[in-house]
Parts: sequence; C-alpha cells; structure tokens
Amino acid sequence: MIIQNVAVLTKEGVSTHQDLYIREGKIAKIGEHDPEARDPQTISFGDRRILAIPALVNAHTHTGMAFLRGVADDSPFETWLFERVLPREDRLNGQDVYWGALFSQMEMARYGIALFNDMYMFTDQVCQAVADFGMKACVCRGLVDQGGENGRADENLRTFKHWHGYQNRIRVGFGPHAPYTCSDPYIARIVDLAKETDSFVHIHLRESKRERELYTIESLARLGLFEVPCYMAHCVHVEERDLELMKGSKAIVLHNPSSNLKLANGVAPLSLFKEAGLPVILGTDSVASNNALDIWREMLLTAIVQKGVSGDPTVFSAEEVFRMATEDGYRWLGFPGSGSIERGAHADLAFLSMEDVNYHPFSFEDPCAPSKIYSYLVYSSSAKDVIGTMVDGRWVYLRRSEGSAPSAFSPGDFPTVDAKRVIEEINRMSIRINTDG
Repeated sequence: MIIQNVAVLTKEGVSTHQDLYIREGKIAKIGEHDPEARDPQTISFGDRRILAIPALVNAHTHTGMAFLRGVADDSPFETWLFERVLPREDRLNGQDVYWGALFSQMEMARYGIALFNDMYMFTDQVCQAVADFGMKACVCRGLVDQGGENGRADENLRTFKHWHGYQNRIRVGFGPHAPYTCSDPYIARIVDLAKETDSFVHIHLRESKRERELYTIESLARLGLFEVPCYMAHCVHVEERDLELMKGSKAIVLHNPSSNLKLANGVAPLSLFKEAGLPVILGTDSVASNNALDIWREMLLTAIVQKGVSGDPTVFSAEEVFRMATEDGYRWLGFPGSGSIERGAHADLAFLSMEDVNYHPFSFEDPCAPSKIYSYLVYSSSAKDVIGTMVDGRWVYLRRSEGSAPSAFSPGDFPTVDAKRVIEEINRMSIRINTDG
C-alpha cells in the first residue's frame, strides 16, 4: 500500500509531501512524493492538507457500556454507580456486550484511536469484537469478590488462555474492579494469577474521596499489587506519602480527566506522579461517565486543567501530553513498535484534515511550525478532523463521504464491519436495557 502526498509527524518533526509505503502491517518506507509510484492499494489525497500522526491510545475504558450513554448524568458518584449503572448492567448478556464493543470501536476508530485498554464482563465476546473489528486491545474481566465466590477469576483465566496474544493484537490481563469490591485475599489471588501468566492487573484506585476511608495504599502494596504491571485507573486521591510505596514499581497511572471532573471526583495530582517517576497515560473511562470515547478532549483537559490547578502554565506541555496519548500509551500497554512513524514501526496511524478553520493560521513552511504543531494538535484539533484510522496497515476507518460535513457519519466509512447493523443493534438493545431503568 502507498499513501501518497501527506505531511508526516515523526520524532524529528513534520515532513511534507511524503509517501508512506506500508507492507505486511508495517511502515516499509517514508519518501518524497513520487506521482509515478503505483500500488494496487494506492491512496492519494491529492493537494489536500493531510497530516499523518501515530494513532491514539485509550488507556482506560469499558466498551460494553456503550448502551449507557446519557442515562446516569448529573448524579453523585455513588448514586451514579450503585443506583443508575449497576442495575442496568445486570440486564446485559454476552451478545449485548459484543455489539457494545463493536460500536465502541467504531467510535474510537472515528476519533483516530487504534489501541484501547478495556475492563468489563463477557470478555470472550469483547475479544471476539476486537478480532472482528481489527483494533488492538488489552482486555480483562472486571472482578469482584462476592462472599467467597471465585468472582469470575476462572472466566478471566479462560479468556487469557484462549485470546492472549491473538494476532499480536490482544493482550489479556486480570481486573480486580476496585479495593472496595475485592477483599485482600482475593486481590492477592489475582496478583498471583498475573504473576503466573506474566500478565498485568487493571484496577480502579482512589477514584473518590470516600475511598481514602475504605483502604490504604500500604495494604495494597503488602498484597504485591505493584509487583506486577499494574494499570491504576483514576488515582485522583492518591497522596504524596502513598507514592513512596509505588516508586520504582510497575505501577502505571491511567488518567481520565473528563470522567473525574464530570463525576465531581476531583483532579488527579499528575505533577506528583511525574516527580515519583510514575508513567501517566490517558483514558476516557466509559460513555456512562464521559459520554464520548474522545482522547482529543482528554489531551486538552490534561494540559489546561493541570496548568490551572498548579498555577504554572509551563507544566505538561502540548508535546508531553500528546506523547501520553500516543507513544507512551503503546509502550506501557505492552505494544512495542507502535506509537511513532518511522521505518519498521507498526502502521498504527491516524490521518487528520488540516483544512478547517481551527488549523489557520498555520503553514508547514513557517519557521515556527515544528514547535507549533503540537500546540495545534492538543489545543486546536478535535475528533472531527480525523479522516482515517489504520491498525497494522489495515483501514478500520476511512472517510469516503466526500462533500459531506466533516463530522458526517457514513456506514461505508468502516470497512471491517456492517456499521448500519451495529447501529441498529445498539439502539435496539439500549431501549431494552434502559426501559424502566
């Protein structure tokens, strides 16, 4: 495949009028535009101002909750979770989650995302949806300890044995939901499973103020939680003394600013994580608490909110935040070779139209362009600008609706699924799940 005449964002900066040569899912060559180059799958954007960037990463979500967009808004956290969300989740079955995971991948692909980190139930169906749609994913079963029951740990282990390593696109780990839904012995058991399988743990940690009363970070450290790759979602109310227990560990912070703010849980202390040497990558949480699987919004909020709460406009530069959503996401979620555009890298790419008003004034010939490009990407860009998303050199989204509004939806833009049917299924199931809810 040849993608012709695009600007390309590399580690060195932006190169214009480039052709991308893609073979066997990887970038084989980046070279000056050659109008004579031909390939059966050549795509030319002509004279349009198109920028190729590494595809984005959603480091924390629950794709099966696609049915719950808008049903629990403007509620206190515990009301949102225990009265609005959980009763509806009890009505879900495996097919519901399969269609929800397909739909969520459509949304993420539309927004330029190629990799996501998911915690939910019916994980075999989630993995099947990933296999069918074509994205990359970390998947785990949300596990709870219920009065001595196994809390679905065996189900999680079966999913690991069946799906882990699938086409080098799926990694399976273990997902103790949160310390307030899992006993200490149960968490210790899950950590042992992660060690035995050389996998990871994905957990909600200190999302709300009340959690400070329910458990300590010290108790989790004693259970060995930070001895395995540990994806810690939210971490809004982690304190400086807690971080001493995590320094030098395998803990990674999954930052979800929209969800944290919308549920009034607060602002995570990213500067403290940075000082402690803890990696931070960006997620959306689910559409039940965020309403959009949009990493562009998370990048913007990460940059501006951290400046606002710190009183320091220099913290978390646009370039640093962009790397949290791309290169760092792939690295810490276990997908090396993705997250940059260079020869030999996986062709996990997003393509942006830079022709709308939010990209002016900007010129690639501007001497300031190398420094300005990240500012435009984080502070000016939005999901509507994405015109194509590719995973391992395979299109999962490509806007074909020329002449329509930039944000227009077209089922034909998703080549790996019957998008019209996915929409029909998700709407039908949403009505059933939310009736009398």
